[in-house]
Amino acid sequence: MLATTTFTQPAQPPEVAGAVMPAVWVRRWGHGRIFVSAFGHCVADLKVPQVNEITRRGLLWAARQIPEQGAS
Repeated sequence: MLATTTFTQPAQPPEVAGAVMPAVWVRRWGHGRIFVSAFGHCVADLKVPQVNEITRRGLLWAARQIPEQGAS
């Protein structure tokens, strides 16, 4: 897991108040790599430099342009 979000808005249902949910994560699937991001529900999200950067890095990792951490 690379990033999480915590639900804190009073308009949300009480059962999700304070819930911590994954927002960005990676995993391996067989010989492949999977990058998942919950960011990008609107174009404005992708204009945030940090969101743009984690998306760029995640896509490069999934495309094997960035090696596994600890790999030579």
